[in-house]
Amino acid sequence: MSQQELAEKIGFKTASAVNKIELGLRDINQTKIIAFSKALGVTPAYLLDGDESEDKKNNIPSKTAEDEELMNLFSNLPSQKKQQAIDYLKFLLSQN
Repeated sequence: MSQQELAEKIGFKTASAVNKIELGLRDINQTKIIAFSKALGVTPAYLLDGDESEDKKNNIPSKTAEDEELMNLFSNLPSQKKQQAIDYLKFLLSQN
């Protein structure tokens, strides 16, 4: 991926912004770190210290926006409804 393609994916207008970040001439905030990690398919921790997370080492896929939405919805359910949701998901999986 070119610097220009990366810049466009994360919301910069030009490749020079990405170049300055790569050279350490420009700092970025947490939101941009997350955007970089998603665009590059790595964890934010990997970008910050070069160390893969345990999830990555164990081949656990990164959470998608749908995963996050599901977790948020599930966490707001009362306990009884959580069990019903789990049972329904198991049912859906058994249909494949």
